Amino acid sequence: MWTALRQFCNSKDGATSVEYAFMLGLIIVACIASILIVSGNLSNSMNDSATEIQNYTT
Repeated sequence: MWTALRQFCNSKDGATSVEYAFMLGLIIVACIASILIVSGNLSNSMNDSATEIQNYTT
């Protein structure tokens, strides 16, 4: 088992897989952040529209 771990750490494939995992993590964080920003803006826009409709009908 130690030999396999040592070979994995010394091979360039191990570094590449770590780099891919890191990039995937960054992409996931960016997606979550953009979804949160868009959902907040969409909620505000919907609330503003609902308020305008209520003001128009009264």
